[in-house]
Amino acid sequence: MSSVRGEKIQQIFEDEDFQLLVKEIKHSFFDEWSREKKLDRREKIHAKLEAMEDLLTAMRSEADSIAILKHRS
Repeated sequence: MSSVRGEKIQQIFEDEDFQLLVKEIKHSFFDEWSREKKLDRREKIHAKLEAMEDLLTAMRSEADSIAILKHRS
């Protein structure tokens, strides 16, 4: 049962709706960035996108770790 929960966490990242959500947010950041004329504001938008990528990577990594730990128990 516990490995099932770990797999559910991993499935979040494979879910089509979640992937669409992430894609749309990235697209929104890009649209905002492309319309912005001020360099400092563009850099902030780019930093938000990078932070989002870092967060998603960390979440995927942690989901994998949880699934592995739950599978072992």
